[in-house]
Amino acid sequence: WISPFTAEFSQTNGPKKPHPCGIQHASNIAALSPFPEPSSLVNGTALIAADGERVPMRCSLVAKGLGSNFAASILRVTNEIERNEQQKVLYSSDSRLFMNQTKHGSKLSLSYSVSAQREVTRGNRDETFPLGIISVNWNPVSLSLPGDANLLAGIRTATDEFELTHGPLSLPNLTPIFFYGPQCQVLNAPFKAKLLKCPAMPKVGTPFRISYQVTNQTAKSQSLVVSLNDAQDSDQTGTSDPQLLGTGKMKEEIQMAPFEEKTFSFTFMSMVSGKILRPPLTVSSGRHQTWVINESLMSSRYLFVMP
Repeated sequence: WISPFTAEFSQTNGPKKPHPCGIQHASNIAALSPFPEPSSLVNGTALIAADGERVPMRCSLVAKGLGSNFAASILRVTNEIERNEQQKVLYSSDSRLFMNQTKHGSKLSLSYSVSAQREVTRGNRDETFPLGIISVNWNPVSLSLPGDANLLAGIRTATDEFELTHGPLSLPNLTPIFFYGPQCQVLNAPFKAKLLKCPAMPKVGTPFRISYQVTNQTAKSQSLVVSLNDAQDSDQTGTSDPQLLGTGKMKEEIQMAPFEEKTFSFTFMSMVSGKILRPPLTVSSGRHQTWVINESLMSSRYLFVMP
């Protein structure tokens, strides 16, 4: 018996993390460079996630074990490690969102997210878990027998011991197929960082604000270095004429009390319309020498400014 499907997993946003939350990992050392080389972002093939991080994933089910004359019906696809029942079902045959039958070469791509959680009982030991356990309930599509019974009688001698009377059985309770996502290492996150506000389409000459929120999740005081770096953008364009004006401190060091929450806001105003690249924000931890926010890794820092 061979599985009629194979599963291909990938991270929706890639392995680069613009909000690493201060995790202590070789790919998140702030002392090296704010713009690390892509080869140094991932240690081998291991994936990392901060405790409490929601990791977006994509799973593609490919029908490779079916012959050219066979088909299979996907009845239900679920993520077994999802605790929210409303998000557990990824696909159902009664949703009418996909073709009823899959043939050889068919592909069904599904997006989901996994919450990385550390178990308190394991202490500070390294903990890994799969980024999704995908369960596929399916049924083979039975072959229709020819209407002329004499046709079977004439070719019966040239067949195997089953005499061409067998075929896929459409069983009511077929065992589901399980696919395990890639292993991910969950690391303790001393900070929590997120982007609070960023307009999708600002207007020329109209000020707009971009806000971030950082929370100290430890019982220790922390020092952070906040930097809004636009030097890389001016080097690439070869000109010093600003297309995006910004207000606020470009670089400062701040102190955070235990479990304190701070909000950083910057006001910008675009001088031109079109596709504008905003400067990356970097926030590093002085105690851990790691990145809390590193937007230099982002590929979606573009703003679409309306006239």
